[in-house]
Amino acid sequence: MVLILPSDMTSLSEEDVMLNIREFLCNDSDDKSYLRIISSPAFEPESFTIGDREKEPLFLNESERKFQTWCENLIKDQLLRMAESENLVFNDIQDIIIIIWRNAERLLNYEHKGNKLKNCIWNQEFIDIIDKVIIFSLFGNFETKYATHKKFRDISRKIMPIIIKRVSEDRLELKDYLKLSIISGISGLDLKGSNAASSFISHGGIPMALYYNMEPVEAAERYYHDLTSRLNSPTPIFEWDYFLEQIKMSNIKLVWSTDDYIETFFDLLFINYLLKKYNNISITVIPKRETYGNDTSYSDILEMLKLCENEYDVIQKLLKDGKRFNINRCGPSMGAVNIKKLSNEVVDLIDQSNLVVIKGCRAHEMVQGSLNKISYSMYVVAREFSESVTGYDAREMPLLFFHLPPGGYAFKGFKNRNLREEVFKDGKKIFLSEVTLKDNFITGPNSYTRDEPNNPKISKN
Repeated sequence: MVLILPSDMTSLSEEDVMLNIREFLCNDSDDKSYLRIISSPAFEPESFTIGDREKEPLFLNESERKFQTWCENLIKDQLLRMAESENLVFNDIQDIIIIIWRNAERLLNYEHKGNKLKNCIWNQEFIDIIDKVIIFSLFGNFETKYATHKKFRDISRKIMPIIIKRVSEDRLELKDYLKLSIISGISGLDLKGSNAASSFISHGGIPMALYYNMEPVEAAERYYHDLTSRLNSPTPIFEWDYFLEQIKMSNIKLVWSTDDYIETFFDLLFINYLLKKYNNISITVIPKRETYGNDTSYSDILEMLKLCENEYDVIQKLLKDGKRFNINRCGPSMGAVNIKKLSNEVVDLIDQSNLVVIKGCRAHEMVQGSLNKISYSMYVVAREFSESVTGYDAREMPLLFFHLPPGGYAFKGFKNRNLREEVFKDGKKIFLSEVTLKDNFITGPNSYTRDEPNNPKISKN
């Protein structure tokens, strides 16, 4: 048990920010190499900054408009998760929260390249940046590592090898393995919380806290039925046939950016079968560089391959041979993905690829519109923000799998969502972006789904 007192805390100075600015901002880019993969040098995410959030805009839910209160709640949630995961005790936690908040204020108001940092930090990456502030405040350095979702990971590590073995024995269609990798993103929302998603969760997903005191086999059986029962969830936009047409072309290089810990077990199972069926495909998986919340790290992938060695047999062989499957250790230093903060190694991989897969809502919201490559996004609509950008009801848990052409957007105008609403038959109301995914896909006059599969970005050589 480690006791942390307010007197133990480090006060952040401007010099600290200056010397550690790349670390605080989770920036892995050494130069502007991202210009090789970006759709336009002027690109900015269709999102909002922390500077925008500080102004208490109308497009935010009323309960989260008070910026300092929202930020302090975020800090408190992270500290409580640390306490549970790392056996820490915070004495006078409210005083500790205030110290961290003041440090966060100094960081956000630091002027860098003619602009305050709060105007350069996007909502989807703020949880990762506040984590950096927390660890510096507590320990005065970035070398000390801590976990925030240990219970979620412990449960998952116990049951997932059993689940992957069970599911692989089911001999499902390839499409169903992909659907499972998407559905599994709603696993353990009761343990992960909404902060990890950077917005309110609108659906309970698959609760996992009740598994904690179960035997692994019993918990795995319960989870298996909860998960597979959702294979018939609605799929209003699911471009499976389009995807198959593209990957059947010769010499396809695919980059796969992972997201959640449990999802990645299923990602690897799907990739294993995909590589087995199509020998013209090469895949590089890009997990997060280290452990950030409930996301998958490079070391997690290595452990998964050991835990499910038999089920990932094709991956194991190809990885050993150094052919057609690789894992990159230079992924993002955050749970989200900021195209301008990617390492040069990741930029090189994307630059040399034909297709890019982006897992996770936060990553999709940040990356959509940015790449000069064909990209695929997939997720379950479970968040308030996801309802706004897609136009779908999270209560139905629709599964989405869709492509974007180079420079293509799935949605636009999130910051005007307070001006547009939709009321469902039972009276539920959601606010919509100016243009949603549903608008673009179904009714848009320039719908990106009308692109020909033989996109010139795909090499046929």
